[in-house]
Amino acid sequence: MINLLPYDIKKQMRAARMNTILIRYIILSGFAVAFLILACATTYFFIPIIFSVNNNTNSNKTLSSSNVTIQSQANAIVSNLSTANSILNQQVMYSTILTNIASALPTGTMLESLSLSDASFGNPVNLKILAISSNLEPTIKQNFSSQNLFSDYKLQSVTDNGSSSSKYKKIININIAINKGATQ
Repeated sequence: MINLLPYDIKKQMRAARMNTILIRYIILSGFAVAFLILACATTYFFIPIIFSVNNNTNSNKTLSSSNVTIQSQANAIVSNLSTANSILNQQVMYSTILTNIASALPTGTMLESLSLSDASFGNPVNLKILAISSNLEPTIKQNFSSQNLFSDYKLQSVTDNGSSSSKYKKIININIAINKGATQ
């Protein structure tokens, strides 16, 4: 007899069956969520009661002894941090030095060689700079002299570059001293 029903009514009956199944799942899911919430709330309230210490005097004694150990640990951490701070204050940031050298070089120049070490600070460091023309040397001198990171600018030589294929025709050799205190 169901097969004799019109197509629209059969479609509506299938939808009604699906709706009842869907309502059952929704109600079942609601009960499951309510059970989980109830279980979490019960656990939240009863766990501290189960694990609480019955004797307050024992807990006070352990607290006072743990305070002493915590205080000694805190003092050790403070001394370690002060040691680390002094080490970090002595640290030299080579990236700062390199970016300051790059910013001191004007357009039309290129640094060919540079060697830095811990002994380089406060002592003259030789920089070999390739330049398009020797007219850039006063600009290089002014740029290096204006930065507090560098001192004792001295021009060593200005020579012709041996390779004719390069657009950098001049080699400018200078000595500068790098101030270690300015790098921090």
